Order: sequence, then C-alpha cells, then structure tokens
Amino acid sequence: MQFADSAKIPEIGFNTFVPFPDGKVGFFLEGTFELSILDATGIYKRLKGGHNHMVDRLHQLDAAGTQLDEFCFCNISSYQFP
Repeated sequence: MQFADSAKIPEIGFNTFVPFPDGKVGFFLEGTFELSILDATGIYKRLKGGHNHMVDRLHQLDAAGTQLDEFCFCNISSYQFP
C-alpha cells in the first residue's frame, strides 16, 4: 500500500494527525488516512488496485515519545477511492 496523494485537512485529522493531551505526560494522535493498494497476492489478489481507508489512534505514553500504543482499523475495498 501507498499513502494516496490527497488533500490534508488538519482541523479534522484527514490525512494527518490531530494531537490531544491524555491528561498525564503523553498525548493521543488521531487521524484518518487514505492508501492505495498497489499490489496484492494470494487470497488478496482481487484487492490489487483497491483502496484502504485507515482510522488511526496513536497514544504516545511518555514525553520522550519512546513508548507508543497504536490502535487502527482499516476499511478495505476492491475499488479505488473517488
């Protein structure tokens, strides 16, 4: 997959992260990202040329950024995003 060349809208976290303090020493980075599926093999072969809409929440647990916890999910389709 490759990140799609689409506009960034920082105010809502589209194709970029929006930071939110976690109330301790770290913060959350939340955003959505568009990816193009460049190649696929095996049982995923039919998804080649498709699209992935990824929603991501990255939690930086410490001020130095050395401890991270990530939660993301992907909506994958066999057709390209308009």
